[in-house]
Amino acid sequence: MEESKKKTRRPKKKRTRVRGVPYSMELCVASASQTLQLEAQALSIQLVDLQAARRNQIKDIVIVAGCSVLSTSQWRSLAAIESEKRCQAEKLNRELKVLLSEQMSIRANPEDSREDSCVSGPPNIQRPILGLNFSEYVLDEMLNSLDWLRLDTDTMLSAMDDSTKISFRWQHMPLSNCIRSTSITPVRCSM
Repeated sequence: MEESKKKTRRPKKKRTRVRGVPYSMELCVASASQTLQLEAQALSIQLVDLQAARRNQIKDIVIVAGCSVLSTSQWRSLAAIESEKRCQAEKLNRELKVLLSEQMSIRANPEDSREDSCVSGPPNIQRPILGLNFSEYVLDEMLNSLDWLRLDTDTMLSAMDDSTKISFRWQHMPLSNCIRSTSITPVRCSM
């Protein structure tokens, strides 16, 4: 009887998953994200209010400084305000220098790649207008070094007919700078 109950039970539904996490986890993450966004908005509004209040304090101290002789505490607060302004300006200056260096490096990268690539064209080789002509020298050297390829003139071969076969074989030796080729012209003989 228990076996029949096990067989008749429907399988449990698995919770639907969104982007690899359970749906309930996705809801928790979404609500936490929304809460953090609201908190960030509230803090940014509070920051704007505090900055406005600080600016008003600065204006009030500057107005007082222009009217009468300041006490030591007023001078200190005025110096602290000026120091704070200077620190903010230096911080902003450092950030701007970093941004400028990043922009310059981004600008320099395409210029370097353009110089390195074929966009700049083939390399310009400077040759003198009047130069020595070595073509005859090179041709003579090539002719003199190819003597071993010439046929021996004292070897006599019979006349070729349609049944004569000529074989040719060549071999390239990758470790050397030459290609050796041999050809065989069989001498006609009766067998």
